[in-house]
Amino acid sequence: MGAMQRRKGKAFERTVANLFKEVFPGAKRTLTQQRDSGEAPDVEIPNFWIEAKAHKRVNIQKAFAQAVDEVLRAKSSLVPVAVTKDNGGEIMATLRVADFLRLLAEKEEVLKKNSVLVMQYNVLTKENRELRTADDIGRDGPFGLGPLKL
Repeated sequence: MGAMQRRKGKAFERTVANLFKEVFPGAKRTLTQQRDSGEAPDVEIPNFWIEAKAHKRVNIQKAFAQAVDEVLRAKSSLVPVAVTKDNGGEIMATLRVADFLRLLAEKEEVLKKNSVLVMQYNVLTKENRELRTADDIGRDGPFGLGPLKL
């Protein structure tokens, strides 16, 4: 790999790290010396192994396979993600559908818990007028008639 390609790769890794800082303030590009052993992602963020690639035309499957291989080699539990960009194209993230669905489910669970905290779900039963928790609502339904059947 030539010097220009290395500079382009480093610049893209910094760009990716800066993008992630909006959500993960501690996001940072991993130093090259740490990555040479293949035991560190290109960008460090919680829960994810980020492999960053910017080329004229990125082979997304190959970039993702590299992320998976490095996660396995490092015996890591991080979710492998390939963050890629073709010249003149958008920055894209690739991950397994199973990991994506798990993330969506976790996000929904957090949103449900947060909305309970924010809105306090002051749902009172007719019989005893007591404050019901989110667990009660999930088990009994919002009106105490059992779970909603859709």
